[in-house]
Amino acid sequence: MTRRIHIALLLAGLAISSLGDQIYLVALNVRVLDASHSSLAVSGLWMVPPLAGLLLGSVSGGLADRWDRRRSLVASNLLSTVTVGLIPLMPNIFLIYAAVFLTSAAGTLFMTALPPYFKLLVPESAWARTTSLRGLFTYGSLVLGPAVAGLLLLHDQTGTAIWIDSASFLASALALIFLPPLNPGGLPEPADWRKDMALVARFLRQHRGILAVIAGFSGIIVFGSAADAQEVVFARQALHLGRSGYSLLVGAAGVGYVVGAALAVLWGKRLSRRLALGVGALLSAACYVLYSRTTTLSEAAATLIGLGIFQSIANAGLSLHLQYALPTAIMGRVMGTVQAAQYGLTVIAVLIGGVTASSLGVRPMMTSAALAALLSGLFLTWQAWRPTAGHLTRQEEPSL
Repeated sequence: MTRRIHIALLLAGLAISSLGDQIYLVALNVRVLDASHSSLAVSGLWMVPPLAGLLLGSVSGGLADRWDRRRSLVASNLLSTVTVGLIPLMPNIFLIYAAVFLTSAAGTLFMTALPPYFKLLVPESAWARTTSLRGLFTYGSLVLGPAVAGLLLLHDQTGTAIWIDSASFLASALALIFLPPLNPGGLPEPADWRKDMALVARFLRQHRGILAVIAGFSGIIVFGSAADAQEVVFARQALHLGRSGYSLLVGAAGVGYVVGAALAVLWGKRLSRRLALGVGALLSAACYVLYSRTTTLSEAAATLIGLGIFQSIANAGLSLHLQYALPTAIMGRVMGTVQAAQYGLTVIAVLIGGVTASSLGVRPMMTSAALAALLSGLFLTWQAWRPTAGHLTRQEEPSL
């Protein structure tokens, strides 16, 4: 197969599983809320993926740098096929949590193996455009997924929606299995968690600018996740929307993400990492603040469209930056360690958010999380536009 066909298969596999994820995400939130009638139970659901990432992120990074990355991608999708497919058959929330944990563990391995594989498969000259296309196809699922979920939820078909996600993981695995292995031998040395952590710590100490950008962006993600965990509760209790209204809000954010990704595709090689991170991230956080103060469906939808546009551009900028900033040989370990730390903070933020929403109300909680995300965005903007932020324009890999 040609390189273009390989890239098309990779993008197709990611887009298919992303579509299923969006259908599943809406259905799973509604299923848990209907079963428990508790915002804290929904928060608990959102804590499971970051908990899996916290426990397994750094380990999966070491494995991703040593194993055949293509097989890691395929195996994680096949595991998700089984665990997601069993969720509709489970009689209580605790079993659902267990299945979500296993699915998230597979997803952690997938997300640590994907960036270095993507970097090896795609030529450097095509990084910017392919990254943007990946975002466009993936975010397109944010529009289509909730629409399909909304139709299914009108007929109380949460189980069907979740099974569609299971099928999407299988289809994604079938697409990815035709890709080349690229690193069939992996690293020669056996996995050693302590040595891996020492290597990552040394690299980040030597490249503090890269660490600062990751920290600022992670702050937006952590506080944004705390807000996202309460989105279905916010839609029902603060905006007084039903199931279809909640799906419309998710779809509105999806429209914004698609528009933002389309703009990144149009910019192509002209996409500035400094502009995408410094401006896109700040404006997306500002939209979080506006969203937390909305009172109507139209206001909420408008702010979520803006949030999606700017967050999509910021995500493309970060992905492109990390492709240049992280050496391929340790990319999985750095990403896994950073994600583990980010997930740990997310667990704490989501738990605090759930308790705050239950005790003080969902709107004060959303506003507080949005303001914290805005502060992170200001820090990231400052880091991106500092005169010493040369790592945001450098084209070669840094040394280990």
